[in-house]
Amino acid sequence: MIKPREVFDRVEEWTSLDRFVRAPGDRTRFGIVYGRRRQGKSWLLERLAERASGWYWEAIEGTSRQQLDRFAAYFRAVTKLSVLPRFDDWSGALDAIWAAKPRVVVLDEFQYLVDAAPELPSVLQTRVSRAGGPRVIACGSALGAMRGLLATGAPLRGRASLELLVGPFDFRTAATYWGVGRAWETAVMLHALVGGTPAYLDFASGRTPRTFDSFEDWVRDVLLDPAGALFREGRIVIDEPSLRDRGFYLGILSAVASGRTRRGQIAATLGRPDNTLAHALNALVELALLERVDDPLHARRSFFRLAEPLVRTHQVLIAPNERAIERRGARRVWQYIATTAVTQIYGPHFEHLAREWVARHASEKTLGGVPRFVGQSVASDPAAKREWEIDVIAESGGTVLALGEAKWSKGPVGVSVLHGLEHRRSLLGSRAGGAKLLLFARAGFDAELRRSARTRRDIELVDLERMYRGE
Repeated sequence: MIKPREVFDRVEEWTSLDRFVRAPGDRTRFGIVYGRRRQGKSWLLERLAERASGWYWEAIEGTSRQQLDRFAAYFRAVTKLSVLPRFDDWSGALDAIWAAKPRVVVLDEFQYLVDAAPELPSVLQTRVSRAGGPRVIACGSALGAMRGLLATGAPLRGRASLELLVGPFDFRTAATYWGVGRAWETAVMLHALVGGTPAYLDFASGRTPRTFDSFEDWVRDVLLDPAGALFREGRIVIDEPSLRDRGFYLGILSAVASGRTRRGQIAATLGRPDNTLAHALNALVELALLERVDDPLHARRSFFRLAEPLVRTHQVLIAPNERAIERRGARRVWQYIATTAVTQIYGPHFEHLAREWVARHASEKTLGGVPRFVGQSVASDPAAKREWEIDVIAESGGTVLALGEAKWSKGPVGVSVLHGLEHRRSLLGSRAGGAKLLLFARAGFDAELRRSARTRRDIELVDLERMYRGE
């Protein structure tokens, strides 16, 4: 099936869905599609059902009786029955679906159905692989619940031939989606504040930074508008029912947002022993609110970052200043918090995009090989009695292929940054002896550094143009 024009990007996702629907044979196949809200899962599956002449039905929260009655009304509409059927349970409803023989059936917000009827996965399991059945897709936004459908011991374990996670657009796709053109600096700052969630363009009423005189005008008039949908979205994203001790979990997110990214640092900020954080950190990672960034050089060390940029924006910019913005207006408050955006949002996010570029877009020639792990790390300096942070590390089989430094400074990066990176490489010893040196810069590079790069094979300069267009 050809992907509809109205579906922006999602080429890989559509290909996976098309392969699932068109798989040979007439037996029932089961798949799950999941991801955080606002990613366009429902939009994508509605278009799929239309193209495949299938069924798409979205559940709502309620009792099993209410959901069965709603589904009965939908069933009557799509099958053009003269009378409204009554289903006593989901076994009867699924029997009716199988008898009607649709090619595809999408059951959206599937977690609501399971909440009200926990037996549904077992009932569905008895029909998977049965001859003559449809392609059944269960979709949901409750990540833990959806992953649990295929967990060890679950009825549907081993029954799914599709498990598709629909996430935000990556930084390059997001720039195209928001129509920033070649304004790469704007693209970085926009992604740092709102990420790649497709729905946020609608939340901004289609007003992109290009329609304003400056990016700061867009931030003040759209993002920080108390009446706008984006203003409180960061709070809504973290309103997860499974997070019962909200103060504890919000404290973790706030600590990470402020730059306390290691478990020990988070624990110190909260005033708790670090061995009490494991469950909470794992829960936040499972909910895609936090992302664990492994250290390629130290097996037991990892960092944490907020997986959703808008949550960081809310924690760092909006929540501490919410009342002031509501009383005095964003334009007056912005002059006091603009520096915070640079140091706690734009700078750290640029480092993250540098790692994303290395992991996704950098060529084998650029890196001197194919990395197995890309992350951040530190280099111990016994002489100086300190550790030096390394923004980017690309590792493969115990060998450091490349290490990098990312600078979100207004002026061009010079050779002093290169010398610092060379020193870090020397501290890593023989495993980094042949490592490439990657320098990422918002404002480009001075003439002396560019001359050095032309005469040395171990230096790669990555400006914003190359980050968004090159390899």
